Amino acid sequence: MKLKPLKGLFATIVCVFFLSSISCAQELETDYLHWKGTKLYSERSYEEALNYFERAVNQDANYTDSWLYIGHTLRILKDHNGSIDSYDRALELDPGSAAAWDGKANAYATQNDFENAASAILEAALLSPNNKWYWYRLGDYQQRLGRFDESLKAFDNATAIDPGFKEANYRKGISVMAAGDPMAAIKHFDAAISVDPDYHLAYNAKGLALEAAGQYNDALKNYDRALDISPNFTQAKNNRMHVLLRLKSFNEAMESFLTI
Repeated sequence: MKLKPLKGLFATIVCVFFLSSISCAQELETDYLHWKGTKLYSERSYEEALNYFERAVNQDANYTDSWLYIGHTLRILKDHNGSIDSYDRALELDPGSAAAWDGKANAYATQNDFENAASAILEAALLSPNNKWYWYRLGDYQQRLGRFDESLKAFDNATAIDPGFKEANYRKGISVMAAGDPMAAIKHFDAAISVDPDYHLAYNAKGLALEAAGQYNDALKNYDRALDISPNFTQAKNNRMHVLLRLKSFNEAMESFLTI
């Protein structure tokens, strides 16, 4: 009679053991499915990768990383709405996922929806304030929306993290020029050039700033430098032709025009 409770206890232990084993096996299988998906993703086998990620979340609907990768994969496959839905699912599971907000921003930007892209990347930047690229992309989206004052603040945040961030310094100059102060923009282009002396975009932009300020000869020197670095840079060719016309160097301007 005294053995009956022990038999019941033994049966319970056996059941728990087998259930735990099944649970562990499923967890291991889900991890494998996700791992296999990431391997295929890195090999650019996106449709195959998607199959594994979807199998992972079908087995465990709370597998956040697979929802993230579904978002990444669908974006590459140009299913942007599906991509955003997947990132939203990841955010339901982990509201503090900067990567999910980053993914949403990319999906919106791919559709030229820079309003929503800016809102999403701001969330990512607030969650990871030391990520200079989040602030840079916020500035980029704001520039595209014509919000140059706001973009300047975002680029300031990026260069506060990395003063040698040449792309952010260059874009700061663009925002300052758009605000109507071309001479103040030059220091930002110079900051970009000091980091990369072959940064042809910065020479071209500096030329524009100098031209806007009426310093045509100096502008020409910068357009020429941009073309020394990148001979097929059409924008610099156009700018060079226009500044030659301002200098009344008509023959040289027409020669430049014929190369465009």
